[in-house]
Amino acid sequence: MQSTAAVLVDHALLWSSPWYWIVLAVPLFMVSMLHPVPWRLPLNDASFRDWLTFIGRRASVIALYAWLFLVPPIAFFLFIVTSGMPFQAAASSFFAWLGGRIGQYWSIILGAVLYGALLRFLWDRYVLPRLSSYLRSVRVRQDTDKLVDARDEIANLQAKQFEPEKFFVEGKIFYGLDVNDQPIYYGLEDFYTTHHLVLGPSDFGKGIILQSVFKQVIGFGFGVFYVDPKGDNWLPYLLQNEAKKAGRRFVYLDLRPEGKGVWHPFMGGSDRERRTRIVRAFNLEKVGDNSDVYKAKERALLDDALENTDGSIKAMLEYVKKEQDSDLSMLRDSLREWSRVNTFAQPGKRKGHSIEACLMNNAIVYVRGDLRDPVVKEATKAYIAELTGEITRLEPVRPAHVVFSADELKFIACAELMEAIATIRQFRCNMFLLGQSFANVEAPDDKRLDGKALASELEVNTPIKFVYRAEDKRTAEWTEYMSTKQQLCVVQRETTKTNTHGGEEWEGHRMVGSQEAPIISATTARNLPRRVAIGFMPGRLATKVFTSPTKIDNSEASWEDKPAGSETLHPR
Repeated sequence: MQSTAAVLVDHALLWSSPWYWIVLAVPLFMVSMLHPVPWRLPLNDASFRDWLTFIGRRASVIALYAWLFLVPPIAFFLFIVTSGMPFQAAASSFFAWLGGRIGQYWSIILGAVLYGALLRFLWDRYVLPRLSSYLRSVRVRQDTDKLVDARDEIANLQAKQFEPEKFFVEGKIFYGLDVNDQPIYYGLEDFYTTHHLVLGPSDFGKGIILQSVFKQVIGFGFGVFYVDPKGDNWLPYLLQNEAKKAGRRFVYLDLRPEGKGVWHPFMGGSDRERRTRIVRAFNLEKVGDNSDVYKAKERALLDDALENTDGSIKAMLEYVKKEQDSDLSMLRDSLREWSRVNTFAQPGKRKGHSIEACLMNNAIVYVRGDLRDPVVKEATKAYIAELTGEITRLEPVRPAHVVFSADELKFIACAELMEAIATIRQFRCNMFLLGQSFANVEAPDDKRLDGKALASELEVNTPIKFVYRAEDKRTAEWTEYMSTKQQLCVVQRETTKTNTHGGEEWEGHRMVGSQEAPIISATTARNLPRRVAIGFMPGRLATKVFTSPTKIDNSEASWEDKPAGSETLHPR
């Protein structure tokens, strides 16, 4: 019996090399990879992974305890009992054998521990964060809104290419498409009395929206005056072509010295309006200082000149030079300066461009200015002053509604324009005013104007506004404020945890709540691409407006073939 037991023990010891060490390596590897702690499940909402790790950890630790602390003593006891040797000799023989096996198989044990630890490090550091991110991405979530992210705006907000003419309809003005490619219209009856303000940097789309509007209003039979201080490559052609299509007169007036045509800045309008234009253009107004005495004499001389001449610059200059006996005369010097521009220096008998004739003939008029020439810039303001006055004076007799548009408000803003913003809509005229930004408008070139008051006038009296890319803080913040607020359901907090090896995991907890946010944020306003504007219109929330150029034939330029401003008044 003892010899049979001895044989079995010998076979078991032989089998243990290498299988005992291999089996021992398995729980060692598992414990090294899973860690022996924590020994209990999480108290709240244990996941399937928590259960799997918990079961594997406990089984591995129990197996390791059994294989490491139970099997060797049992083997030792059985070897002592069955060896037939004295205890001392049997013990020495067993431990010598055990030491030999350890020396032979220690690499398996060490490899299991190190390999398990390495896998756990790689899992925690690299695999688990990516797995956590993926599981988060496929999570079935409650519906939430998203706050504006500038990166998303830049990546996703792109201009749209379409043909505006396809969306033109009777009785409405088409401006562009919204984010869902739906046309944005405004009723024609309301359009008559609605001023528009278009803000944005150069070359971002202000002229594009004018193309669509001008095409439509000319088709509806409206008169159009567009005062352009810096020049546009396409709008003169569009106005010319649409006027020809409608069978109406197109007038191109170039105020620059090299331009063709004639205009007498102070011959049109009523006597008082003519005098006021000269006083403001030549800075002869009272200002409350010692210069008022001299300016009063200058104004008296001006009254004499207007009474005794036809009001042309050439005739008034000759009169003032003859009557003025002082070496210093602001009126004389200003008239002399203006007389050096051929457009204004022609004799009064050469009638030239007539705003009254254009209004009475329902003409389409393009006026080209020059921001670099101070005289032409002042003449542009005088033109606006005469135009707004004539629109008002001739309202009972002129044949059609007038759309008046002016670009570069900073440089051409004048007192008459400020007054017209508040009053001219009741005289069958609405305005399209264009500028760079509110900060730009608040610092007008004419220092006699209150920039803040001008900006306020525009904010109050232009119900429809379009903002192309707000480059300055003032316009961006104004856009956000004017878009009003909305209540969004957003993720307010979502937590992560960092494991022992520096890998970050998303936890399964996030806090969703209500948050107030602007419909259009300053971030969006600052990142608008070309031809995309933020539109503010009565009766609808602020929205993104996508605009696109119209078809324009630029093969013919009538203003290059004949002088402008030779129209005559045809009684009706």
